Amino acid sequence: MSESPAITVMLDYTTPYAKFVDYTNRKEATEVEINQEIEERLVEGVSQETANKISKEVPEQNLDYVGYIDYMKRSYATKEDSAEKTGIFTSNTLNADIEETKNIKNMLQKARSNNSILWRGVISFDNDFLAQNGLYNPKTKKVDQVGIKKAIQKAMPNVISREKLSDSAFWWGNIHLNTDNVHVHIGISEIESARPTFFYEARHRKERKGKFEQKTLKGIKSQVYNALLKEKSRDQNLRKEQLLANLREKLLNKIGNQEVSKLDELERFYVEQALNHLPESKRLRYGSNAKDFQISKFFIDRYLERELEKSNDFEKYKVETEKLLEDRKQAYTKADNNDMQQFIDQRIDDLKERLGNRTLKYLKGIKPQDLLENQSNIEKFSKFNQRAIHTRDPEATLIHSEKMWKKLGYQVDKDKAKEIKVNVPVKNKSEQDKLGSKFKEEKFFDVRFVTANNRQNNLDLKMLTAMTKDDLNELIKISQGIAKTRPEDKKLRQEVGIFKYALKQKMLQERSRELGTIKKLLGNYQNPVESDKLFLNYKQQQIKELQELVKLQQTPKSKLSKNEQVKKLKLQNKYLDQVQVPIKKVDEKVYQNQVMLLTEERKLARQVEDQSIFQIIKGEKETKNGYIDELDTKIGIITAKHKINHNNKLIKKSNNPDEKKQYRQENGKYFQDLKKSYQKLNPSEEKETNIDFEKLANSLKVENELRWDYTHDSTFRKKVSQKSDQQRHNHQLRIKGNFKPVSKDLAKGISLITRDDTTKKAQLLRQKARDDREEEKERSI
Repeated sequence: MSESPAITVMLDYTTPYAKFVDYTNRKEATEVEINQEIEERLVEGVSQETANKISKEVPEQNLDYVGYIDYMKRSYATKEDSAEKTGIFTSNTLNADIEETKNIKNMLQKARSNNSILWRGVISFDNDFLAQNGLYNPKTKKVDQVGIKKAIQKAMPNVISREKLSDSAFWWGNIHLNTDNVHVHIGISEIESARPTFFYEARHRKERKGKFEQKTLKGIKSQVYNALLKEKSRDQNLRKEQLLANLREKLLNKIGNQEVSKLDELERFYVEQALNHLPESKRLRYGSNAKDFQISKFFIDRYLERELEKSNDFEKYKVETEKLLEDRKQAYTKADNNDMQQFIDQRIDDLKERLGNRTLKYLKGIKPQDLLENQSNIEKFSKFNQRAIHTRDPEATLIHSEKMWKKLGYQVDKDKAKEIKVNVPVKNKSEQDKLGSKFKEEKFFDVRFVTANNRQNNLDLKMLTAMTKDDLNELIKISQGIAKTRPEDKKLRQEVGIFKYALKQKMLQERSRELGTIKKLLGNYQNPVESDKLFLNYKQQQIKELQELVKLQQTPKSKLSKNEQVKKLKLQNKYLDQVQVPIKKVDEKVYQNQVMLLTEERKLARQVEDQSIFQIIKGEKETKNGYIDELDTKIGIITAKHKINHNNKLIKKSNNPDEKKQYRQENGKYFQDLKKSYQKLNPSEEKETNIDFEKLANSLKVENELRWDYTHDSTFRKKVSQKSDQQRHNHQLRIKGNFKPVSKDLAKGISLITRDDTTKKAQLLRQKARDDREEEKERSI
């Protein structure tokens, strides 16, 4: 099959005054006009090389008004002329007679006198495409001119309509067979032009707009291509289009008819947040970029993603769309692959916009009480309280105190409501002493007895942390952008804080899983020699302390005792990240502690005999020398930061300009050392130059709670991920040394830490639970 496009469309235009300018002798004007003519030629879907070839084959494209119509009827080109008929065809005839040809000439003369534009087009066909569809015989060279002419007749009305030409617009065409590929000349003009005018600087006068839109040319290609396809191919395309239409309608109906009561917990949360953040008293469409719609749109997108993930129909739609376009590849060159992908993306985007608008309509039909339907929290109470709840109100499903209902935006109807007395913990120590108990009775009410009342937004932290880190980061970015434009909006500022807190908790959850996995890997090591045992014990103690730190970080500060707060601060300072810690924090005490810890670890690492131990810790193949070298690099980083910090203090104290200059010069060297050390720790990252490392370091605020504060972990996550991929493929970890094979249970645990997809995690957890049950059965036999 030929690699040429099935159909190529070229179009340019000329004006009645193109050759009658009064400054053609001016070199600069001539050059401008030539460049303009090049720019004015529109080519759809072909490379410049192909366009140049076509231009060379059909030089008649450069003829002006006077010469163009005569060329159109040259008999050697068409082989269709006779004394009565010509090869010219129009919207009314396939072979114009002599009188009709004269009429076209007369209309063209009128158009010229009215300063209308003449558009000159070429539609070129790939002979292989014509042959495959029964329009060309390669042996006899016979061309089905009637079929080609009819196809173009169908396409031209859309050209005139799309470009908004006047009712006096007319066109004509002629098939030419005098080149390698069959091509058709097309002429278009208007007796009375409706084209807008503009001032053309190069010719110092007003002229009519000549350029057609690229969409117009693409439309010609598409319509002619489809018209020339064999009936069988057209039917196949129609069936595929119908299949896509059915799938699209099925997806739209699913979104529009989804019962709120059947939404899962995360979907319900997305719907609730999308509804709560919808701007009031504003008619919206999904495509809106209104600032106050962005948070709602974010949650609409997440709801749609979750719905589409569960539906095979969306995947089918994408596959069938690609199949349909695959059949049309012949209409395009290799250079058009991007256009095809854009077309696929455009169809998917169009579907998503339809789904988005359907979701908006769906949201507006939801009542606040609908979101509470079928929810229950009874099982979250103690057994004692559950019995009390069921005794007082057997139908109760979702209960809260009056204060909580009010906070959620609901009002309790006390005339109808049944009071349910629940024992709740007393947090305040003085109140505990006063009551003589850690619990007190409080009145709760079921959802059946509440109505919406200026409903406030309830951001469920559990649901937020079920989202991905990328989603949370995007949500923070969107809400921060809106908050900047509405500094007076206290509620929005609070939401930004909640989103950030959710991201922190998300990262801590992942860190906790990572630590648990490494701890388990270290525990798999069997019968270590004494020197290795010292190092393993040291690392296991580190992991234990880091797990304690994570647990403390996950607990709200208000719930930590004073001793726990002191312990948390101590561990944070101990396990800070040498790269991320700001220079201003690296005082003498921090410096000494870090150097002592790193030096101690380096000493123990040097005694290790089995180098495969480092593979467990690093998550990839690692040598003892490489591990020790990384420790040395981190000692160098913390040392350089300490010296810069020390010099900065001396600069502030000194009044001597020469001394200040000397300290700054020393700092410059230390910053270069930092740059080299950072690149050494992350050699795979693109090296940057001219970095202000002091500004960079000081811009990194103390956010160690959000980071992996392990002393060897600037690249650890990447390495654990790589190792986990290997384990998932091999199903066993086989490392040279004193190791037992890693169980399926551990491999699944490792896979969990490298995923940030809630659905996949849930699947893995369910599978792991099933495996655990099977293993337990085997043991009991």
